[in-house]
Amino acid sequence: LGKGICYHCEKKFPASELTMDHLIPIARGGKSTKNNCVPSCKDCNTKKGYKTRAEMAMEELKKTETPQKSEDSSDES
Repeated sequence: LGKGICYHCEKKFPASELTMDHLIPIARGGKSTKNNCVPSCKDCNTKKGYKTRAEMAMEELKKTETPQKSEDSSDES
């Protein structure tokens, strides 16, 4: 848990508020190795669930996308 920083949100937490998160979840074939485990705050670990970091990034991109409606589609009567 080292410096007490969440891998995902990069905020600092007391060690008691951090959990170990598997970057590739065990349920998806990940192992409990040094390269696959990172400290994570409980909120980020819960949000991540069984997703990979790439899947989380894609979800964030989808949230920030705004529907692009062209002005041409408005009523031009």
